[in-house]
Amino acid sequence: EGCHPQQGFCTKPKDCICKMGWQGDRCDECVPLPGCQHGHCNNSSFQCHCHAGWTGPHCSDAVCRKGCHTTRGYCESPGECKCRIGWTGPTCNDCATVPGCQNGYCYKPLECRCDDGWDGHLCQNPVCTEGCHQEHGSCSKPEECRCEVGWYGTTCGTCHPYPGCKNGYCSRPWECICKSGWTGMMCDKRIKRVAGFCESNSDVCLNGGTCIDVLGPRNYTCSCPSLFTGKRCDYLAERRSRPNYHQRTTSTSTTTSTTTTPASTTKIPSSTEASTSRPAFRTTAPLARPLFSLSGRSANRADREDEYDPP
Repeated sequence: EGCHPQQGFCTKPKDCICKMGWQGDRCDECVPLPGCQHGHCNNSSFQCHCHAGWTGPHCSDAVCRKGCHTTRGYCESPGECKCRIGWTGPTCNDCATVPGCQNGYCYKPLECRCDDGWDGHLCQNPVCTEGCHQEHGSCSKPEECRCEVGWYGTTCGTCHPYPGCKNGYCSRPWECICKSGWTGMMCDKRIKRVAGFCESNSDVCLNGGTCIDVLGPRNYTCSCPSLFTGKRCDYLAERRSRPNYHQRTTSTSTTTSTTTTPASTTKIPSSTEASTSRPAFRTTAPLARPLFSLSGRSANRADREDEYDPP
């Protein structure tokens, strides 16, 4: 009963045998063409009519999520949107960064461009405060500078001196290097100043000379003006011209011979028996002769050569 009269027949009661191309309990459904996967046969056209969510000639292609990119995404079942390598997002329209990129973005697939304040191949390193010391400071987020123990300051470049250090400084933590004029473990003891020889004996150099302390007790040297020489500037430094010959006349009686120099005239008494004429030689070597101090204090050879004993 109910067996389609044209598409089926029976050989016994309650039996329905379908003819070729038909199927079903009553032989009222056509058999779809070979290859139809997710559809049924249209009784009038004998074509593969797809079920919901499928498409294609053989109903083998799933219908992806609405908006899913046609080349960057795909689906294996209806309503899906699976992204191909290098793309991401609900509809696969966004590029995907390189795997492991932590604080970055991309303009094209598999890039890792760092956000502001981050650095490194995977943008994993924060950029610390400008000037933060590379050895004594660090940061876990951008614009930060955390100091190691023993260091402080905005850039962690200043060390903590030893606790209690009063007049000192440090080049590394817990040091106490004393400033000039201070000593002691805490730099709390002032160094007593000892006056030098020259300071205690300001009159040791004569004629405007300058006293200079020399290493060692009671050691000194005098820097003399251009006209003076000697240990204490107590001798006049003279310079004479090149050798020159002068005629000197001598009579039988005691006379006075006059020798002329560029700077002065010195009279030298002489006595001879006969009048003779001979050349006089004048040396060019610098001479030094004892001279009194401009301050009125005598200065002889003994004063120059002997060590000065302050009064």
